[in-house]
Amino acid sequence: MGLDRTKVQTVGMMGGKVDVGSIAFVTSATTIAVPTTLSYIYAGVGITTTTPFGASCPVGKVTAGSVTFTRASGGTSADILNYVLFGY
Repeated sequence: MGLDRTKVQTVGMMGGKVDVGSIAFVTSATTIAVPTTLSYIYAGVGITTTTPFGASCPVGKVTAGSVTFTRASGGTSADILNYVLFGY
């Protein structure tokens, strides 16, 4: 899945960048790959909209242009993840 600029915005300041956006889960899986413009993640946080569960991603180097967010089990396949990624 590529970066969809209609759903993702990037902001930068003093070498740091922030990606914010939303992505839909297509299955009831607990993980989803989120495309990003960042090459390193300091923090990534998100929340789902159908059932408000928190979601997180690992800190560190981005691999293949995306990071994997993990949500709590019990989410639905039509759930939307709203997220914020901090890094560079």
